[in-house]
Amino acid sequence: KIFLSGWGINHWGQRSEIIGLEAHDLMRPIGVLGMHYITNFLSVCRTNLQVEQPTNENEVLSPTWLETRFQGGGYVGFEWYDVFQKHIVTNSVFRNCGRSSDGSSVWRLLTHSDEFVPEAMQQTKNIIYQGG
Repeated sequence: KIFLSGWGINHWGQRSEIIGLEAHDLMRPIGVLGMHYITNFLSVCRTNLQVEQPTNENEVLSPTWLETRFQGGGYVGFEWYDVFQKHIVTNSVFRNCGRSSDGSSVWRLLTHSDEFVPEAMQQTKNIIYQGG
């Protein structure tokens, strides 16, 4: 489990299997380059968690406040990279990820990724979207 962090797992190695990751209130739970298989992944973009500020300030830190303050706003569930990448994401749940109008998205391509990403490079199966 990973929670209240900017990034979760970051892997630039050639291959990996990520099985059973739970990520709560992260800007981006997974950042991988290479060939990766991700399964049984639970990503809870926003919980109702309220974190008391560890200072004398009276402000309560919500995940949305943290997101805006430290990550520039907007949650990204998984960002597809380009050239020579192969990602398979299966049996995974994305919960409370908001709307793209809020600057959030479950899936995002790099600006130029759609020019280089054939169907064989990025695959998904059994993906569930829950909440708003």
